[in-house]
Amino acid sequence: MIDGDWRRSLADTSPVVLFDLDGVFCDSTRECYSIALAARALIDGTDYSHEIAGELKDGDALLEFFRSHRPYIRWPREYWLLLETFRTGDGVVTLTQRDFDDFEEAGDPGALAFQQAFFDVRDDLRTNRYDAWIDLFDAYSSVVEEGRVVMEHVPFRILTGRDGSSVGAF
Repeated sequence: MIDGDWRRSLADTSPVVLFDLDGVFCDSTRECYSIALAARALIDGTDYSHEIAGELKDGDALLEFFRSHRPYIRWPREYWLLLETFRTGDGVVTLTQRDFDDFEEAGDPGALAFQQAFFDVRDDLRTNRYDAWIDLFDAYSSVVEEGRVVMEHVPFRILTGRDGSSVGAF
């Protein structure tokens, strides 16, 4: 606060609990992986299946690459960088946060088209096959249960980069 007495200002406000969705309420790896692959197929003009990653198999090199770099992802367009890097580097390239930051600064038009395809696929799945879509999330049931208790007593907000329609549905 500019007045210098920020502690008193905080004490005078009502408490609000902030939750992040991904990695807190659920592990959405299967959902993001499925949709990223389907969006890639859509961009390439090939067929795709929403069930493509319904069951994730250990030993799948692309999946392991995806999992190992997922903490760097902020926006769906960055999955484009993952998929392209894996394809051109045979999965042996390791990306850093700096690579993702540089990618964002470059503003790749292909990544923006991919992001739109990602949202289109997610929206189609969520709208037309809700049960299949929600089954791709691995909820942390104890966190969900405890979160509900907190939300009954304290105002809450969800802070996430995920689209609002998905957060509302989840």
